[in-house]
Amino acid sequence: MSFEKKIARGIEYRRHFEPELKLDEKTTRLLENLFVQTSKKAMQEPFFSIRQGVCSQAANYAADNSVEPFAYQCLADSHTFLQSCLDQKFLDDRYMTLTVGDISFDGERLFNATQQTIEDCVASGISTVDQPRFHVWLTLVDMTVIDLTIVNQMVVQNRLPIPTAPDKWLNVWRPERKGRFDYHPILIDDNFLSRLQRSVH
Repeated sequence: MSFEKKIARGIEYRRHFEPELKLDEKTTRLLENLFVQTSKKAMQEPFFSIRQGVCSQAANYAADNSVEPFAYQCLADSHTFLQSCLDQKFLDDRYMTLTVGDISFDGERLFNATQQTIEDCVASGISTVDQPRFHVWLTLVDMTVIDLTIVNQMVVQNRLPIPTAPDKWLNVWRPERKGRFDYHPILIDDNFLSRLQRSVH
């Protein structure tokens, strides 16, 4: 399944948490076709400038390793960065979204996340001392992944060397890229953090 189709399905899957969301199979296919088109225009405006600006700000954010990594730091950092971009009116919510899913590194799934995993976490909550069961990153409308924390996580696990430049702490990925990482979106949901917080009693 293409990355664009996974993103469209991830939006559709949000109906599980928001039954009032009006999204049928036809609309999901239209979204998928839209994402294929925006992905093809990644080097055109306004997508190119938006991506450059986001990556510039995100690189500074990702390079800040002053906090000891904790489980689900990906969620905290991605949510905070997205909210900061929206609050500063750097971009609007049509251009970047919170994405929950899994990552492969050298062909190995890192979290084994599924829809059931996501549902279980929303139902029972998560803890900063848990073994992470999913990963969170940001996806631009041109289908570029902006991942603030995975490089740091791989460095801590001695699976990647310490980056030699600040911007190398940021992982920027595109569907056509062949490399050590591969991204598997499951849920597209800017309100995911609040869903998890509501589940904690």
